[in-house]
Amino acid sequence: MNYYYSSPHNTKNMTEEEIRERVERLLEKPKALQELPLILTPEHLFNTPREIRRRLDKIKSALDIWISRAKEDDELLRIERRWIPFVEIYIPDTSEGNRFFTIAKAIGEIPMVAGVMPRNQNQGYWLKTLHYFYQARGILFAYKLLGVIPNPLDSQGLFNEYLPETSIHKLELLTNVDLAEYALIKAGERYIKQSVTKHNIDYPFKNALELFLEIQKQAFLNAWEFGPASQELEWLSIEKQQDFHSARIRLLENNPWIKGNEMRGTYKEQEQQYISFLMNCGWYGHFILAVRSQHWNLEEYLQQYTKALKAAKKAYIDDFYWQGGQPYQGKKQGEPSHLARKTRNRLRVEATVNILGYILWQWT
Repeated sequence: MNYYYSSPHNTKNMTEEEIRERVERLLEKPKALQELPLILTPEHLFNTPREIRRRLDKIKSALDIWISRAKEDDELLRIERRWIPFVEIYIPDTSEGNRFFTIAKAIGEIPMVAGVMPRNQNQGYWLKTLHYFYQARGILFAYKLLGVIPNPLDSQGLFNEYLPETSIHKLELLTNVDLAEYALIKAGERYIKQSVTKHNIDYPFKNALELFLEIQKQAFLNAWEFGPASQELEWLSIEKQQDFHSARIRLLENNPWIKGNEMRGTYKEQEQQYISFLMNCGWYGHFILAVRSQHWNLEEYLQQYTKALKAAKKAYIDDFYWQGGQPYQGKKQGEPSHLARKTRNRLRVEATVNILGYILWQWT
């Protein structure tokens, strides 16, 4: 959907950027996931006010290149809007700053390089929404790993200023898992190499970060397959999804449950299925099989990983139920959509683009 802004003032001699800034001053901007350009910036420019800094040639050039690529994504996904909302992230142009940039960008690009193909317009909007979420996830991961920029989670930080509270909470939980997973991969990398070598599998990664990124990409593809791309006629209940994650954590810990239940079955049955799943699950499977077999050597890292997984269990539940390639969400009468995730009355939702270019979701 295209939105065109007609100003009561003469805009004939104004640039597109000036028109956008005027509209933003007149309209309230929602807190929403949006483009987060990463801008490597000379350190001496950090004392320059933000509005002046973004107009400097070096900064403006980098920002224009980033937004130009974002417009290419919009064309690919058939998203029509006049403006793309963004909040630029300034990173010191130092060796650590460049490392931050590389890591954050690699994580942020996962949804767009994973090779998924949306089958309808809602899926295209959802893929772009996930792209924004992964950009924020990459920034938070790099910050927690390296520092370099101000804490985006602070009460006055960029995330709290521009992103919705529900997204921030989910970002923090999942990033804690990411950090624990990365630490476990680094600590267990030699065991992973030994394990795959025994099975005549080449280890193509230069370092633990490359393996971590590959596992993140596989996780994204799996989530897409069981979400938007799912051909199942019935969706899994939240209770079943939560029990599934709880069972997987206990299997990772080698921590049997005593009695089976209707949803879970016996530990022995689940362990056999789990091992079979891991053996056919690419590099995530190689990683888990290797570290699980060396749990006594990696006990501290495994404990931190499973602790983070337990805390983030609810964060792994998809924001939407997907059926027939379309998103649904629960709703109680008078309840805001961001609080309606666990209700039983599931209604179709669809994406809209407001006049400022924000992607918003509403019930049909």
